[in-house]
Amino acid sequence: MPLEEGKKARLKQLTVEGKIVDVQYNKEKRCLEHCLEWVTDVNNDGVSETHRRWFLESELEEVM
Repeated sequence: MPLEEGKKARLKQLTVEGKIVDVQYNKEKRCLEHCLEWVTDVNNDGVSETHRRWFLESELEEVM
């Protein structure tokens, strides 16, 4: 359904949740950063991809 002018909208954002696989100190930001690894089903076809990316500690929160 196309969005209409004047209607409210919300940004769709991917929730990235995974396992911390490495930690290092970021000298520029003067804080720890963590390498997060997560798996996604790219096209909802059952084929998954593993991703890794570094995030500042302040960008992450622990989940149970």
